[in-house]
Amino acid sequence: NAILNNSYSGIFISHSYSKIFNNTGIHDNYRGIVCTNYSNVEITGNSEATHTSQTQRIHDNSVNQIWASLHSFPYLKWNAIWDNDNTSSLVYWDLGDSEPSAEDISNNFWGPQEYFDPQEDFSPYLSFNWQPVWNLQYGPPPANPDELLYESAETKMDQGDYQGAKADYLELITNFPQSKLSQAALKELLPLEKLTSNNFPELQSYYLNAPEVINNPDLFEIGYWLSNWCNVELNNFQAAIQFYENVLSAPPSFQDSIFAIIDLCYINYLMQNFNSKSGYSFDRPVFVQSSDEEYDKTVHLHSGLIFRNTIRNDSPEKNQTLFKPGELLQNTPNPFRSTTLLRYRLDETCNVQAKIFNSSGQLIKTLNDGLKTKGAHCIELMGNDLPEGLYLYSIELDGNITDTKKMLIIR
Repeated sequence: NAILNNSYSGIFISHSYSKIFNNTGIHDNYRGIVCTNYSNVEITGNSEATHTSQTQRIHDNSVNQIWASLHSFPYLKWNAIWDNDNTSSLVYWDLGDSEPSAEDISNNFWGPQEYFDPQEDFSPYLSFNWQPVWNLQYGPPPANPDELLYESAETKMDQGDYQGAKADYLELITNFPQSKLSQAALKELLPLEKLTSNNFPELQSYYLNAPEVINNPDLFEIGYWLSNWCNVELNNFQAAIQFYENVLSAPPSFQDSIFAIIDLCYINYLMQNFNSKSGYSFDRPVFVQSSDEEYDKTVHLHSGLIFRNTIRNDSPEKNQTLFKPGELLQNTPNPFRSTTLLRYRLDETCNVQAKIFNSSGQLIKTLNDGLKTKGAHCIELMGNDLPEGLYLYSIELDGNITDTKKMLIIR
């Protein structure tokens, strides 16, 4: 495929298992590939390529070529990844408040050497092992035992030998708990369980009690998250709901709060499909979706907020003339601590209101801007009385909402 000219991202992955390979070009999107919410992603090109035209190409996207949240960094090999006039990192890994670790991004081609600066092109720089750089010559087969085990498991999966694949994943986690591939193997066990023992109580116990998991901080955190999805597989919805209610009460990170909202919405959607919603309760309101399309909109709406560190720095005055009548410009500043401006443009005189919603969709503030004439305007929002977190704001013209955007308050 050629994937291009998307205003959000070429490929957006949330809470998913994905393999991305042999695409002729992922380019001229706002971001190339985005991996979020504990996804397990493999992005691989052709190790036998001798020219960029013979492998997967991810290039010339406006901001980042690869963007990943904390526990969703992809397995990345044999790709041609470049942007010769970039002002943002080629690869951006949002670690939140976590300590930098070593993620393997070696054996990729990063464009002409005169444009490649690893300290600028990888963020955070100290979190990556990027050497050797692939020089577009035939690459050697994997030599490390953890890589061999992981590829063996994948081959067995493709052949339908699910028990054999499960055994390889378990051996990988037991023998190489420090390997990044063990994190991927831990995630693979969840969907694989349906194809093998279909014993989710046993798998849940493994995630919560296996010494090789609980003695490794990264595996422990991922295993704890996966254990809750065993509740979902068992239709123990109340336990799954409470898990995310606890996260939202004291979120370990900003990312976790965003993903908890998205996953609560997903659980709510599953419960509707099981006709069991009446039997369970939420501590807070959630967005209700009656279709896949509505759930996708919820994911899109909230996931955009995780990019708070890589927001465009376009001039509001420059962009004001480009917006359609009744369309909001992104508030400035964003994120903000106390005060921000909500900008909009009109093509005729009308009554204007701005409405502020919290992340659960509750209306918490209405700002009346009165009768406004054709042209550009702005409303000042004082946020001192609002807690830190993500919010939605809408512009309402003569009683009709015409646009909604997201903003972030930090303390």
